[in-house]
Amino acid sequence: MNLLYCALVFAGTAALLCALWAVARIQRMLPNTRLVKAWHVLSGFILLFICSYFFYLIVLCKTCKTADVVAVPEMFIPVVFFTGGVFVLIVCELFSTTAEKLVQFNRLESESITDPLTGTYNRRHMQYCLEGQAAFARRNKTPLTLLLIDLDHFKAVNDTYGHLCGDNILCQVADSISAVAKRDIDMVFRYGGEEFLLMLPQTPLLGAATVAESIRSKIAQAPFKMECNGHAVEVRCGVSIGVGQYKPESEDIMHCLERADSKLYLAKEQGRNRVVW
Repeated sequence: MNLLYCALVFAGTAALLCALWAVARIQRMLPNTRLVKAWHVLSGFILLFICSYFFYLIVLCKTCKTADVVAVPEMFIPVVFFTGGVFVLIVCELFSTTAEKLVQFNRLESESITDPLTGTYNRRHMQYCLEGQAAFARRNKTPLTLLLIDLDHFKAVNDTYGHLCGDNILCQVADSISAVAKRDIDMVFRYGGEEFLLMLPQTPLLGAATVAESIRSKIAQAPFKMECNGHAVEVRCGVSIGVGQYKPESEDIMHCLERADSKLYLAKEQGRNRVVW
């Protein structure tokens, strides 16, 4: 029976050593804050348990030579129970605090890449994503197409209804674009002002032009409904869209963006509310 006890204690000690290694990894990943110090305290408790297990093993080894009942000091087991309770409490508190910090970190990360008005990705994140998708397209020889979308006569909307209503329209336009570009790999960015960029990975030029026309017709056909200055109004807006397909063998991704931009201005010169590709 003592041999079985020894095997169980050895297994428990091995588990504690693995836990100590995991805690050390967590400490390296976390910034140097009070949270790291709390994980240091947890490491100390794990070491205390390991020492207690070794002490218990020594007692067991001494009794393995005889058939005597294991002679464990009277206070040993109550102390282990007490420290075990404190240990579990610390683990739960640390898990709760760490989870809160992770939620805060994820929120801050989301805020750093998201446009606060429309909820689309911002321009800073756009640069990172464009380079990443361009590298993917070059490596896997897959198409990558960009749509540059601009609201027509948006200044007149702001002048007529006010900037708050203009902001409302921008949000609805962003929702309309996202409703058409439903794939997980499609990404909508606020390029600036009333301009949006839709990135369509693994999409050829003709398919992207079809998506662009769906966005244009969806926005042109349905008026935007909102309340402005205490009155319910309906505002109709059109969008001009320039489409450019990335050519990995001959250009940088920013050249593709410039080409989409030139197509956008061509759409405006041709009368607006149209797609040029």
